[in-house]
Amino acid sequence: DVALFFYGHRGDHRSATDWFTRASQQPEAPNWLPALSASMLTQGNERASARFVWNQLRSSDQPWLRSTAERSLVQLDTMDIIDQLDPIVRRNPPPAGVPYSWERLVRAGVLRGIPADPSGTPFEIDSATGQVTVSQQSPLFPMPDRTRARAK
Repeated sequence: DVALFFYGHRGDHRSATDWFTRASQQPEAPNWLPALSASMLTQGNERASARFVWNQLRSSDQPWLRSTAERSLVQLDTMDIIDQLDPIVRRNPPPAGVPYSWERLVRAGVLRGIPADPSGTPFEIDSATGQVTVSQQSPLFPMPDRTRARAK
C-alpha cells in the first residue's frame, strides 16, 4: 500500500520501487513484486537500474517472469533508440507547411532508411509534432508510461 501511495499520489517512482523491493523480501511475498520494482524503475526512467533488475528476473524459474523480463529489456533498448532519434528529428524540422516524415529525412540524407524498433516494426513519427513512438502494430506496444517521469 505504501508503494502504491508513492506511485499513485506522489508520482515518486524511486520511493515506490524501494517499497516494492522491501515487500518482495518479506517471507512468502508474492513472486510478482520484483517485477513491480523493475516496472517502477522503468517508468521513472531509471534505465540502468531497471536493466539490472530485469536481467536478474530473466533467470527466474517462472516462465512468465522470464518472458516479461525479456520483453521489458527489449523495451528499454527501444526507449534508448527513441532517445537517439528524437534529437535527429528536432535538428531537422520540415519547412513550414510540410509535415514531419521519415521519408523526408531519408531523402534529405539524414537517415539511411526508415528506422525500426528491435522487432523490425517501423517507428511512427507524428506528422505535426515530430514525436517518435512505437507503432501500435509492434509487439513491443504498449511501451511503459514515462509521462510522469518526463513531467518532473
